[in-house]
Amino acid sequence: MDSLDGDGAMVIIIGRCKCCLNEGDLKNMWTPYIYEGETEIYGMMLTECFGLSWQQPEDNMKYMDMICISCISRLRDALAFKREVLVSEEVLRENQDEIFLHTTVKVEKNLEEEEEEVKFSEVEYLEIPDSLNKEELCEEQLSDEQLLSSDNSLLVEHTRKKSKKLTKEEGNKMYKQYTDKELQMPNDAVQNNEMSHTEAAEFFKVPRKAISAKIRNITDKEDDNSLLVERTRKRSKKLTKEEVNKTYKQYTDEELQMANDAVQNNEMSHTEAAELFKVPRKTISAKIRNIKDKEEEENRKRKWPKKLPKQDRNKTYKQYTEKALRMAIDAVQNEEMSRSEASAKFKVPKKTLDSRLRLQNSIAKKEEPDDDDASKIIDQEKHYKLREEIKSILTYTNAIPYKTRLSRYYCAYCSTDGPAFDDADDLRVHTKTKHVDDRTKAVDQIMRPQWLNEVLKIDIHSLHCTVCCTILLTWNDMLLHLKDVHEVALDEAYNRVIPYILARELKCALCGEAFASYNILDGHMNAHYSSYICSECGDTFLSASRLKKHVLVHNTGRFPCEVCGKVYNLKKYMKKHFDLVHAEKDQYKCSYCPERFSRPFQRHQHVLDNHKEMVKIKTCEICGKTFDWMPYYSAHMRRKHGNEKNYKCKQCDKSFLMKYQLRDHQEKHLEERNVVCDVCNERFKTKAGLVRHCQLHHNFPTAKSQTVK
Repeated sequence: MDSLDGDGAMVIIIGRCKCCLNEGDLKNMWTPYIYEGETEIYGMMLTECFGLSWQQPEDNMKYMDMICISCISRLRDALAFKREVLVSEEVLRENQDEIFLHTTVKVEKNLEEEEEEVKFSEVEYLEIPDSLNKEELCEEQLSDEQLLSSDNSLLVEHTRKKSKKLTKEEGNKMYKQYTDKELQMPNDAVQNNEMSHTEAAEFFKVPRKAISAKIRNITDKEDDNSLLVERTRKRSKKLTKEEVNKTYKQYTDEELQMANDAVQNNEMSHTEAAELFKVPRKTISAKIRNIKDKEEEENRKRKWPKKLPKQDRNKTYKQYTEKALRMAIDAVQNEEMSRSEASAKFKVPKKTLDSRLRLQNSIAKKEEPDDDDASKIIDQEKHYKLREEIKSILTYTNAIPYKTRLSRYYCAYCSTDGPAFDDADDLRVHTKTKHVDDRTKAVDQIMRPQWLNEVLKIDIHSLHCTVCCTILLTWNDMLLHLKDVHEVALDEAYNRVIPYILARELKCALCGEAFASYNILDGHMNAHYSSYICSECGDTFLSASRLKKHVLVHNTGRFPCEVCGKVYNLKKYMKKHFDLVHAEKDQYKCSYCPERFSRPFQRHQHVLDNHKEMVKIKTCEICGKTFDWMPYYSAHMRRKHGNEKNYKCKQCDKSFLMKYQLRDHQEKHLEERNVVCDVCNERFKTKAGLVRHCQLHHNFPTAKSQTVK
């Protein structure tokens, strides 16, 4: 989740709740969960409840949107309350007419009852004194008009218990006739007991209800303040989102650790530690909870070991040796221990031990074992013997095992997951310094699995015997030396250990032929080994995987590109064209950053621009010219200092180092003069002749010509 700090810089917060920025038990906001039989997606619930503009991120960014358990419970309550309000509003809208009619009738009845009570309560009756006689009353009979006038006078003299009710317009006009200062003056008069509410309202012309409401608000605030002062809050007041973010960012990892230590040692409570070290209380609680969870997981004994990721599983799988596997088999067959005990003691995968025992038991039960079972046993024995012979070569010589991928060298012990090397010297330094203890111990690991590691490539640059310090000039000299001097016979390694001389000038270690690139040299090594032969063309190969790739060459046909329609005879050529041109597949990775490229030159240009300090300059030992890329250096050595001129002219005895040199030379043997000068119309066989002509006769630095066909 992205957030901005006080300076406006972008801060990436990962592993925290997106709602409250706290750690703890987190769940993904866009992953469906089941709660009480219903499916919940918390990101959609937040959008529905609060109208946020959050959108579902891409698959590789989903781990950034997380929500904690406490925020999930609060979100459920808020969403349920919102839905309840919406339902109530819909019910009110549907039954609006009936509810309005019911309320108006009830209000009218209440008003009529109140008016009747007022009329009866306001009438007063006069007491007639006893001194008056009935005859005097009869003689002084009054007319109806006099009685009515007398009644009115009595009503006027009577003081009303309630003020006369004004109309709506009169009430609004009266309400608007006072200011805030005029309202403050009657409030002060009433609070100082100088006059009553009614007297203040009449004197200052302010509604009595406004005075009462104002005084009530003042007293309520005073009561609340007094209660807040007297009562200590159990929890601190909730801050706004901006204040929470500022408080959250003000602590360091050291302060958080000190707060955790203080709480764990019972020196202070969570709240006291949060106030003292200025760390959010939830952060302290989450940190302590995580520590306790880790301790419980460590203390809890699992029935089965925890399943590791694929990479770690492969590393664990490769940690046993062939000797350990054979000892485990013997212990199980002699009934000294069970398969599980043998697997745990000798650190061999139980499935591997089971499969090897199953194979041996099936062969032992049959008087005549199947050819497949027999061939498996034979292949296993040959591979075991090969590994032992490789250990002997690495013990008695300074040879360096290695692997290759896309014309780059890799350490055999680190495999292709480790660093890549463009220079063989860096590979040798890495192997001699980083894998001193693994030189022979890790041979079983680098040669496993068997079907994928049928052969091993080794570098025999400056080869010598490490026991007697004898210099070994060739691969055959090494084989003879180990057999005659040290009595080490190499049978399987003779055909399955492939020697290379990794130097600046690449040459075959067996025949001495020079090659322009490593890929060409690697393909040439098939000619020296006949372990596998193609039944179609008779070509030889040193491994089954190379033969399998070669067989595809004979499966010719028409393979059009789906995008541009270009047709290829082989499917692999069509696939290569599609990956490079249309899919733009990036298979060349930079050695210093994760960026990838479709071509090696693009990768080289990227290194020059972004990793200039890592570029190694190569100097020609003959002429002193420098190069920043190995292909440039190799091409220079072939063109300028090469001795083998393989491109010969068929019309004369001249030979050339490069093919383009031969092509330029063959133009001299042409009889037609197709290149014409634009100035004097003189004709030439080659463009180079025209350039010389223009420089001599027309003083042109470059020539303008036209070719006549």
